Amino acid sequence: MLKTKRMSRVSIVGPKTVMKDVISEFYDMNLLHIDDYVKKDDSEGLDIGSPLDESAQISETLVKLRSLESHLPKMKGQASKHEDISKVDGDISKIEAEVVEKIDEMKGIDDAKGKLEVQLSELEVVSCLSLSLDVFSEYDSLTYFVGYVRDTSFEAKIKKITKRCNVYTGMHGKKMVAGVFVDREKGDEVQSLLNESGFSEINTSAFLELSGSVEAKVDETESQIKKYDEKKEKINGKLAKISEKWGSYIKSNESRLSGEAQKAEAPLRFSVSDNAFIVNGWVPAKNFENMSKRLQDASEGKLYIKKYDDVGNAPIELENKGPAKSFGFFMDLYSLPSYKEIDPTFFMFLMFPVFFGFMLGDWGYGVLTLILFTLLKIKIPKAKSILNVLIIASISTIIFGLLYDEFFGIELFHEMGIHFPHLLTRSNSAGASMLTVYALGLGILHITAGYLVGFVNELREHGLKAAILEKLSWIVYMAGFFPAILGFFGMIPSVPSFCYVLLVLGIVMIVWGEGIKGALELISPLTNVLSYARLMAVGLASVILAEVVNEMAHPMFQAGVAGAIMGMVVLVFGHSINICLGLMSPFIHSMRLHYVEFFLKFYHGGGKKYLPFGQRES
Repeated sequence: MLKTKRMSRVSIVGPKTVMKDVISEFYDMNLLHIDDYVKKDDSEGLDIGSPLDESAQISETLVKLRSLESHLPKMKGQASKHEDISKVDGDISKIEAEVVEKIDEMKGIDDAKGKLEVQLSELEVVSCLSLSLDVFSEYDSLTYFVGYVRDTSFEAKIKKITKRCNVYTGMHGKKMVAGVFVDREKGDEVQSLLNESGFSEINTSAFLELSGSVEAKVDETESQIKKYDEKKEKINGKLAKISEKWGSYIKSNESRLSGEAQKAEAPLRFSVSDNAFIVNGWVPAKNFENMSKRLQDASEGKLYIKKYDDVGNAPIELENKGPAKSFGFFMDLYSLPSYKEIDPTFFMFLMFPVFFGFMLGDWGYGVLTLILFTLLKIKIPKAKSILNVLIIASISTIIFGLLYDEFFGIELFHEMGIHFPHLLTRSNSAGASMLTVYALGLGILHITAGYLVGFVNELREHGLKAAILEKLSWIVYMAGFFPAILGFFGMIPSVPSFCYVLLVLGIVMIVWGEGIKGALELISPLTNVLSYARLMAVGLASVILAEVVNEMAHPMFQAGVAGAIMGMVVLVFGHSINICLGLMSPFIHSMRLHYVEFFLKFYHGGGKKYLPFGQRES
């Protein structure tokens, strides 16, 4: 559980005559993580392999299949019989031709409809001017401007420029629309004036080909748009029938040919000579013998397979079981551990829900979120990992909510007169102060655990001396530092003298092991531990907001039916907002306490994910 899956590095050498069979066996086994071959100057006689002969046809057919998947309505992925690639390509080409025809027709309709929609919007604007479309013509001695205008006094200003003008105005929504017709020789002056009046011109060039009343043209345009919508519906119906008839065939072959493409392109990851190929990679140690046997059977014993002892750059597969497995989500989000490091997933499984519940801590909220995340897990199976984490966090929220006796911001058992053990409280300053102490205590334990894990990592990597001076030294230092701090501020009556000995010893060990860098970080344990005070602060903010919502709603329930309805709205809306905030803040802060305060004490990360050849997309 604390270790990643054990890996063995392997090299596989064989003649090209069996390469295709070996690749198929690699794919079926789904075990070998291949290290891509990189050609070097000193690689005499070796080069990067070429794709198998059928690669081009498979890739071409896959492109067609995926194009059809993107254009056709939702398909059902039932399995269909496997057929020869040439037969599949022929069938798909016929389907593609039919679909492309429908898609092109759809694009033509969309283009025509788009032009009509623009025309309709312009017609609706000028309709408020009560003008005929015939006036929007080309004139020799007349020019006109149509558009929105902000300055309502523009008409009087135009008449100062020329008396030979006609001005029409109307309202489109909350904006004034103006149509101004003037002598062409005064056009430039009028346009400058309109621009000063906040004029925004409307394009009426399309009206040159139109005639009759604007209202009639609006009705005609809307009718044409409706006809185009009906045509689109018919085409979509035809596409749906194609999808219904061929959907399972398309999806099944796309899935199968994706695997065939992976096989056909596999030699690009090998090193090859004129007659042989070499594959380097990694396999789980427990599967090596089985893999070796299957490969020899597939190649009729023509392979040379060698296992190496060094595992310095092995790929990483986390090996957590049960509820802890879902917390691997956080490692994928951050960085996978290196091969020899302790996998911290189990520690996140232990402490993340504790921090989350400590902060949210309302059993009403917990029950609600537990139901929500359980339903989402059924509806969205691909989000299973994160939803499992949130389900466990919700259970922790219920437990802490019972300890706090908080139900939607109310001490429910207390209000009902039930003597429920009130082990923790956030309802008064004394309880909040005690929770702060508990939060800081959790911080000391969490950070100490981080240094202990770091001690084990250093012991494995660099030996006992480095582990003692670089990790155990900080535990010794903290054992003296924190009592000394508490004594300095009078929070404990006296500090045992051995604590000062531990403090000095810890400083000496840190400086010896880490030099000036360690000396500069001597204050860091204090800042790290104080960071855990957020466990109390975030939770207290959530409680206060819940109480504010309840206090706002309470008087409303005493104001009749209407007041009761409004009070219910306030409760639902207010607590919904608080739950959303209560989920985000504890999640982010719990994650931060692990990534920043905990991981930095021992974690290097940087591992590459184990991706066996043949692995299907989840």
